[in-house]
Amino acid sequence: MPDLPFVDEVVPPVAAALSRLGYTTDVHRDVGADALRAAVFDAIGSVRVIYVASHGEPDSSNPHRVDVVPADARLGSGTNAAQWVDDAQKSGVPTLFLLDLCRSGRATELPHLVHRSDAPVNAWVLAASSGGEDAYDGRFSIALAQVLEEVADNGLDTDPVRSHVQFQKVARQVAQRVAQMPGMAQSVQSTAMVLAADEPALPFFPNGAFDPAEARLAEVDPALRVFLGQQDKRHFADKARNQFVGRRSQLRALAPWLDDVEAGGLRVVTGNPGVGKSALLGALACAAHPELERVAPHVRERLLSRDSGGCPSVHDRLAAVHARGRSADEVLTTIARQLRLGPAAEAGNATALVNLLPDTGEVPAVIVDALDEASEPDRTCTELVRLARAVRSDGRPVVRLTVGTRPWPQFSALLDLARAGDGLIDLDDADPDEVRGDLAAHLTGRLMMMESYEPARMRAIRDRLAHAVADRLAPHPGEPAPWGAFLVAGIFARYLERDPAPDSVEAAAALGHSAPTTLPQVLDLDLDTHPHGQQLRAILAAIAQAQGQGMPLEIALPLAGLFTDLDLQHARRNLLPEILFYLRTTPDHDGTLLYRLFHQALVDHLNPPTPDPTTTTPGDVLTHLLATHTTHDGTHRTWDTAPPYLLRHAPAHAQAAGRLDELLTDTEFLVHGTPDALLTAFPRAHTDQALLSRAVYRTSISEHRNTDHATRRRLLALDAARYGAKTLTSALMDRAEAGTWTPASATGGSLNPASRDTLTGHTDSVEAVACAVVDGRPVAVTGSEDETVRVWDLATGQQVGAPLTGHTDEVDAVACTVVDGRPVAVSGSFDETVRVWDLATGQQVGAPLTGHTDKVDAVACTVVDGRPVAVSGSYDETVRVWDLATGQQVGAPLTGHTDRVTAVACAVVNGRPAAVTGSDDETVRVWDLATGQQVGEPLTGHTEPVHSVACAVVNGRPVAVTGSADATVRMWDLTTRRKVGKLTDHTQPVGRVACTVLEGRPVAVTTATDAMRVWDLTTRRQVGEPLTGHTGWPVACTVLDGNPIVVTGLGSQVKVWDLAGLTTRRQVGEPFTGHTDRVTAVACTVVDGRPAAVSADFYGTVRVWDMATGRPIGKPLTGHPSNVWAVACTVVDGRPVAVTGSMDETVRVSNLTTRRKVRKLTGHTGAVRAVACTVMNGRPVAVTTSDDGTVRVWDLTTRRQVGTLAGQTNRVNAVACTVMNGRTVAVTTSDDATVRVWDLTTGRPIGKPLTSHPSNVRAVACTVMNGRPVAVTGSYDETVRVWDLNTSRQFGKPLTGHTEPVNAVACTVMNGRPVAVTGSDDRTVRVWDLDTRRYIDRIPLPAPCEELAVGAGDRLVIGIGSDVVFLTRVPPRS
Repeated sequence: MPDLPFVDEVVPPVAAALSRLGYTTDVHRDVGADALRAAVFDAIGSVRVIYVASHGEPDSSNPHRVDVVPADARLGSGTNAAQWVDDAQKSGVPTLFLLDLCRSGRATELPHLVHRSDAPVNAWVLAASSGGEDAYDGRFSIALAQVLEEVADNGLDTDPVRSHVQFQKVARQVAQRVAQMPGMAQSVQSTAMVLAADEPALPFFPNGAFDPAEARLAEVDPALRVFLGQQDKRHFADKARNQFVGRRSQLRALAPWLDDVEAGGLRVVTGNPGVGKSALLGALACAAHPELERVAPHVRERLLSRDSGGCPSVHDRLAAVHARGRSADEVLTTIARQLRLGPAAEAGNATALVNLLPDTGEVPAVIVDALDEASEPDRTCTELVRLARAVRSDGRPVVRLTVGTRPWPQFSALLDLARAGDGLIDLDDADPDEVRGDLAAHLTGRLMMMESYEPARMRAIRDRLAHAVADRLAPHPGEPAPWGAFLVAGIFARYLERDPAPDSVEAAAALGHSAPTTLPQVLDLDLDTHPHGQQLRAILAAIAQAQGQGMPLEIALPLAGLFTDLDLQHARRNLLPEILFYLRTTPDHDGTLLYRLFHQALVDHLNPPTPDPTTTTPGDVLTHLLATHTTHDGTHRTWDTAPPYLLRHAPAHAQAAGRLDELLTDTEFLVHGTPDALLTAFPRAHTDQALLSRAVYRTSISEHRNTDHATRRRLLALDAARYGAKTLTSALMDRAEAGTWTPASATGGSLNPASRDTLTGHTDSVEAVACAVVDGRPVAVTGSEDETVRVWDLATGQQVGAPLTGHTDEVDAVACTVVDGRPVAVSGSFDETVRVWDLATGQQVGAPLTGHTDKVDAVACTVVDGRPVAVSGSYDETVRVWDLATGQQVGAPLTGHTDRVTAVACAVVNGRPAAVTGSDDETVRVWDLATGQQVGEPLTGHTEPVHSVACAVVNGRPVAVTGSADATVRMWDLTTRRKVGKLTDHTQPVGRVACTVLEGRPVAVTTATDAMRVWDLTTRRQVGEPLTGHTGWPVACTVLDGNPIVVTGLGSQVKVWDLAGLTTRRQVGEPFTGHTDRVTAVACTVVDGRPAAVSADFYGTVRVWDMATGRPIGKPLTGHPSNVWAVACTVVDGRPVAVTGSMDETVRVSNLTTRRKVRKLTGHTGAVRAVACTVMNGRPVAVTTSDDGTVRVWDLTTRRQVGTLAGQTNRVNAVACTVMNGRTVAVTTSDDATVRVWDLTTGRPIGKPLTSHPSNVRAVACTVMNGRPVAVTGSYDETVRVWDLNTSRQFGKPLTGHTEPVNAVACTVMNGRPVAVTGSDDRTVRVWDLDTRRYIDRIPLPAPCEELAVGAGDRLVIGIGSDVVFLTRVPPRS
């Protein structure tokens, strides 16, 4: 373009870089509108990449449209870049758009471009700026060319097995470079992705580091591939080929055993790092596994040539798994897959795998290496022990199992089992003479490959040197080193390769005897004698700082600059290959290679725990990481271009530096940081601001944990507003796009900073919760009306495995215990059964326990006579005891209750096991489980059904704590069977009780619909303030990170609460309590010249709010004795009034200035569901709908009914009013799925009902489009529909996007265009342009939207739960 002189400079490098990636480029310069349209039309569907550099012109009426300005400046349909993207999406061909245009980010905001796993995206966009920003000086194109050149050079350090570099990785690198350029702010935008979704395989950026040979290896089973090594110095194959020459006695022992297909059993190869475990097992695996032997035949050839007795046969029935980074499930399912056992996915535990293994024929062999490096080492060990112990029907073991691991105490069960069967091979305890000989042979082979030692004249020298080193390094009996002699010898050999060879046998002996004996010493020798040793040490020292699986080079190499001067390009190309020996690599989720040191001793040596004053500190490291990979504009730090490593591990680096709170109060890190990392760090927050960040972040974690960054930002801002944290709210929304609605204020009565996590997965109400420990990790076990039992890892907030299914009705009871050393859950269901589940395997144990003749509503576990039992209570009025080892009922049912048994707990009373039960018969009974007899008389005092029982020990005496529908909690001394306390602060029926210890004192946690409360059982006083925000019943207690926590059910969610510091908890934020129950209606008006909102709740309270401040105006309006379903506002006699409809069947009119009731209007004979106000014949009227099936019209001046609209056949849900052809009309919706239009003057329907909705219509609003009156309706069918009221026809297709029923609709005008605002159970509010029929904004919410209304000045009010949220639109930016 003539006025874009930089185009000539920036376009050719982009074209050249694309050519390097293998693209044939076709460049069009200075094209007019027609030529542009033709070029793009021809390209879409046939080309892979479309790159444009030009002016960008936004469309004020369409927030997604941006036009490419052609040379003749004519804009039209062919210049709309957003339309190009839409067309490419429809083409079905993956197409990449690279847009160097002002405002080009608009094209990344199209609805289908928020990538979700169920909506494949074909069109991908990388844009130079956001939808509200200009693009400057070709910065985007400059950065793009640089990044594409690096993709061609090194693939941005992507794993060479991947053929292409990920789109998001390239996008981040381009954005990072643009952000670092001087000048006005410019934010590169790209197609967004839900963070939990994997990026699909996209063909845009060929990986310059792609290695076809590595890719072929990638076709090998991943668990086998590690035996071939990839870039980890070809971990096994290289050791077996070039280094592994010894361990002959171990090979001679293992090879014949592996070949004995009729035998079975366990062999464990153990020892410290570097003693040759992996080399030994690698040799076995590569020689015996058919797939490995095919790709690495040299290993087998080498073993055969050295000692045929130590070479196993090739086995078709052999599975080999390298456990590094793999879960127990992955290890076991990999074994099943390699043994071709059918549905391998079902082999997630040893029991399931054994069931898949054949009971006859050859016994299959299994090799599992690196148990100590598994992601779940404890559980994997447990499963392998079970597999090793399993036998066939003929008594033979089901497998021949070989395991490699370090000799850690946590693996004692496996090591002891191998030792008992004479199958333990401890390489640390090997014959020193044999090790010495093996070392000498190993070093001799290494020396023969070195140029200076290869000549025949050097034979005596190299032999003497090898033997001298072997003498020096061979272990002494009973003194195993923390690292193996082979490892130290291998590093010393690297030094020898650079050092001049000795010129005599005597010099060789002296050199050998000078070899370092420790891993740190030999590392120092290697580095100190290397010509670039200082730089190599700096790189290794940087990588020693790595957290997790390792550190990418884009972080490690700049960080090395903290330790010494370093040229990054020289380091990458020339120095990195020199230290790969010390490194291991793991591909990150985006394919980036992560580097780590192969041994903790190296980490400790290079990064000492107590550095001296001259060394780099963790604080220096953190400062460098932040300065290098983020930017700071004086107000905010930018994290949107930070490497994934930093988003995961910045909290760990900050913790090490003592600056964690600094990070936790960084608003942009809250948006971009990895949720798991933040949740792990939050318990260590200290400052008030960090505690506020923690509370805000945790509030809606279930909604934003796996969403995109933009959605998380808006949810955090909304929750910050609920906490009254205006500064945090403003900081989070500082970058909001013009035209979007952002929270201005909100109530926060339902918030509680004790809320720690929210777990989602159940599809119906959670009715039961219990806690256990599985493989050392605390878990919650939940039962639900969805008929499933689910297990949750409380540390990660993730569901463990698939739901446990089998029950055929809702699960109302869960308890946990241990049977035969295995953690189990016991569940009771309305299907009248009790079931037992193995929590380690996720499998049902045995058949269901049957006997109850009605719903099972309670279960508890204990031990009787040394045997684990479950005690269940049922609607059949009985209590039954079950032996969990045999699955049989113990004795006769325990009878005595005269109504259903709804609660059971167990205790020890006078040394005897007892059960305590509660019933709808209002009594509590105690049972001796050894005799099956009731102990004494029933405990009486409750005046309503007893819902819950828990037991504890207080002052050395067993007590029962019971909760009842009478809203009381009572304590009973189980020894004397007397009441010892009555706790009465609850105002609603008490649902459940659980007991735990808080700060060394026994406490009870009780739940009710009003709150959750904690009671000190010694003082019988409430501890701290009630935990609000909880309205469910199920409750259980456990310990997480050393702190007591409570797990509760809340609807279909599971909530985790932190009890730590309950008595000393500081005020967090300034949340304002408004309504105390669900908001059921909202409306907008003007009071005293200020925008105001009126809201009503389930309790019948009506409140008036100043929308500018979010604070109430005066006291609540009272009068309705029960829940208010509807509110509308109007003006009567010049004064603003609110008209409310209630469950009490009345309509009330209240003066909003005086806040007094004006009149109660009666006539309806059912609950009043909806109210609308209008003017009819010059007089203000209200139109109300009711469960009685009628619509009534009221004159608000005379307060009299002036009409009844009859004809609805079902409940009328909603009403709105408008003017049609000069007549006032009402539009109503109903459960009968119809929309009806009524003439309010005649009281007659106009035309036939509108019937396109297939299910009940919940909401309606009216507006005007192109001079014609329309109605907008929302339905249970998840759609929004627009109706032309003149023609009684639906206008166009339904507006789709909501994924749950639509509850609320409002209409307004924005920028002169009619819009509809809709709220849904899907926890979103959507804003629709009714002319274009597109949604122009999506407001995420932390809870379903119950009600909404639009007020003056572009203000929006929303009801979510018991809170009211006030939002304003961001004005256009200058």
